[in-house]
Amino acid sequence: MTTTSKSRLYYPPNHTLDTLKAVISGSQTKEQIADELGISPNTAKNKIHDPLHLGLIESDGEKYEATDEARRLVQLQDDDVLEDRFVDLPGVEGVLEQIENGGATAEEIGRVISFETESGAADKETFKQYGRVYAQWIHRLDLGEVEENNTQSQHPLENDRGANNPRVPPQKVIEALRVMDEVGTRAELADRLDYSERYTQKILTTAYALKIAQTERGGGFTTTETGRTLTTTSQGKQRELLRDNLLEVPLVQAYCNRVPSGEFKNKAVMEQVSEEYGLGWSEGTVRTRAKRLYQWLIFTKLAEEKKQGTLEATEKMPRGNLPDP
Repeated sequence: MTTTSKSRLYYPPNHTLDTLKAVISGSQTKEQIADELGISPNTAKNKIHDPLHLGLIESDGEKYEATDEARRLVQLQDDDVLEDRFVDLPGVEGVLEQIENGGATAEEIGRVISFETESGAADKETFKQYGRVYAQWIHRLDLGEVEENNTQSQHPLENDRGANNPRVPPQKVIEALRVMDEVGTRAELADRLDYSERYTQKILTTAYALKIAQTERGGGFTTTETGRTLTTTSQGKQRELLRDNLLEVPLVQAYCNRVPSGEFKNKAVMEQVSEEYGLGWSEGTVRTRAKRLYQWLIFTKLAEEKKQGTLEATEKMPRGNLPDP
């Protein structure tokens, strides 16, 4: 997708989802959308802006219609639809690179977005306001962690080493480790692996989180001693090493501490984590993060699959015995 408009997003992602639900349910005009959402027509016009800008609804000037991908997002809870469009917006790639290469605050994000969208913003509070909106999109789509103000404490489930939850399957990470030290940039690694740079970055942040790869000055990366061992050892040893490092990730610790005895629903445990830590994740976000962790729990033998979506902890699962973040 190529975005030609320089407009920025006005609201956090839940506003786009609410608007799409209204349109998909049959509200076609600004007035009907306003009535469905319980807001004024002028406010409805503003709320329509973001999904229109993202190409999720179309307009003939008077009526609005949801695209097939909007229905996929709402009805199938496919967050990839949002991610593809969000990342292509002006300034977002630059913001994500800044987050990956040392971090960014809401104000810093707002400054980048203001410049790239050619806005008239010129004061600190406006930059922060813009940045907070984009930070919520970044968190919703699990694209990185935005730094809080220095006076605020870091959320206990954030991982300052990398992703706060594995973002790709274990086999993809091991595959990347085998060639990581032979290339110097993310683009070169993506080319060797035959993945997009965006997907390659997900592999890297997962490897950083598990301490099997680390960043270097200048934006490079290298494997750690554990990472190198993973490429030459047996699968049994791979499972053991990855299990030990996985259990050091705060979100994984919170998850494992809430696993009940007997069979359990993977998504239900992730929902519990979201609720107890006040994360406010949508159903789609819970589903995505639960699905990603699912593969790691099975690969590292922390759990066994009983049927799709249902697991049972093995004796290796330290239920309730990990430090709660």
